[in-house]
Amino acid sequence: MVGFCFCMDLVAWYHLHAMLNCSYAPLARDMTSMVHEGKFHASFGARRACDLSLKADYQIVTKAGREEIPGGGGQMVYYALNTFCKTGSNFANLSVTYGIRKWNNEELLAKYKEEIDKKIAAIGLVVRPEGKDRKIL
Repeated sequence: MVGFCFCMDLVAWYHLHAMLNCSYAPLARDMTSMVHEGKFHASFGARRACDLSLKADYQIVTKAGREEIPGGGGQMVYYALNTFCKTGSNFANLSVTYGIRKWNNEELLAKYKEEIDKKIAAIGLVVRPEGKDRKIL
C-alpha cells in the first residue's frame, strides 16, 4: 500500500496537474479540487515511505520497514512509468495544442521521474535506471 501511494499517487497528481487551468472549463473547474486531493495522497505515501525507511521508532511500532515498500519502490515506479503512455503520441500532443494539458507524455514523464528519483534516493532506496523494463515506449 505504501509503495502504491508513494509512486502511483504522485503519478495521478502529475496527470491532474497537467490539466489544471485547461481550456475545457468543466474539467478546469474540477481540477482545482482534484489537484489538491492528489497531492495530499502523494504526500501521505512519501511520508510513510520515509517513516518505513528511516525512522526506527516508526518501524518498531508498525513492525515493518523498508522491505514493505514493494521492490524498494522500484516495482511501483516501473508501473508508474508506464502510465505516461507512449512517446510521440499524437493524442497527447494535440491535447497540449488545444490547451487540455500543459505537457505532453515526454514532458510529464521527465517531471515525474526527476521528482520520484529524488524521493527514492532521499530515503536510501535504489533509483530504477532510466527505461529499465518499461513496456510502453
